[in-house]
Amino acid sequence: ATGQQAVAGYRKDAIRAGLIPTLNSMMVVGLVTLPGIITGQLLSGIEPLDAASYQILIMFMLAFTNLIATLLITYGLTRQFFNQSEQLTI
Repeated sequence: ATGQQAVAGYRKDAIRAGLIPTLNSMMVVGLVTLPGIITGQLLSGIEPLDAASYQILIMFMLAFTNLIATLLITYGLTRQFFNQSEQLTI
């Protein structure tokens, strides 16, 4: 098996573990807490639907940023663990 195949299961678990906190916070937004951007916009008089739309956009941007960072870290570490001949170099 290649190095990528050897660590595929571990990479999948690491990506899942890296995204769990972000997904958990996305589940409770609006139910348990009102984020600062919604509160500030509602107090300033903006339409509630617009404030919620901005908050949803921000939550997706945070989740996407977390996903990209997790992918870069896991793939970068995989490249460091294996050389050109697919041999483990620890």
